[in-house]
Amino acid sequence: MSAYDTLVDGELSDHDPFDDSQEAVAAFQNGQFEDLLAHNLADILRTKALAGLAEQYCGKSEFNLKSLTPSARDPSLSD
Repeated sequence: MSAYDTLVDGELSDHDPFDDSQEAVAAFQNGQFEDLLAHNLADILRTKALAGLAEQYCGKSEFNLKSLTPSARDPSLSD
């Protein structure tokens, strides 16, 4: 049982095709991108639900947003 299942309803896990994130790695390697997308969306929604719960117990000043922008670019990805 995960922290998400314990702390909040847990219904979003029903939309995740994998039992753990390790299965998502294998799905990526095998080209199962629809399942991987469903897993990633379920993770985002679970994170949002946990953040909402945390906000009930912690002040907003305790939360810091972090940029997801990479700090270095991979030159092989340039046009």
